[in-house]
Amino acid sequence: MWQSFLTDASACLPMLTNHLIKCLDKRVRDAKSAGDFDIGIQTLTGNNVSVKKTRAFNFRGSEAKDESVLVHSVVIDRGMSSDAALKVYGEAIQADQRGSKIQTGFYIDGRALFKQCKPVYLVLSLGRTSPNAVVVRPNDGRTCFNIDHVMSRFVQPSLRCDDMAKVRKTWDAEFAL
Repeated sequence: MWQSFLTDASACLPMLTNHLIKCLDKRVRDAKSAGDFDIGIQTLTGNNVSVKKTRAFNFRGSEAKDESVLVHSVVIDRGMSSDAALKVYGEAIQADQRGSKIQTGFYIDGRALFKQCKPVYLVLSLGRTSPNAVVVRPNDGRTCFNIDHVMSRFVQPSLRCDDMAKVRKTWDAEFAL
């Protein structure tokens, strides 16, 4: 009798494990979408990083009696100055870009819908074999996107600009916002 029970129970283990993994995946997805997902310790970089709020949690376990952990809520300005953008651009154009779908350079979106300031983008090719490109914005910093997304969202509605004085002026205007 116990033999058949153990056989049946061991047959259910893979199903229970899969169900548990699916439940945990859903909890993580929900926490990420709600902004409550804790990624643990992370090195923060940015133009400016400031602490918004600090909380302490106390533990009462057998190993860590009266120990506490500080949790910091921070605000990160990931923006990039025009000097830093021009330096990144200078380093990026040294790389061989032949055969790449996207040309590294500054793009300025001149559409009339942008009244306050024309958006400027530094698009960095990752080479002809990469399916991605990096887009740098004055107030957002670096973000990696799929090349098709970069082409439709940033490159095609914009004009490439090789006038570095105009790039600097446009970049600084957007960075000041």
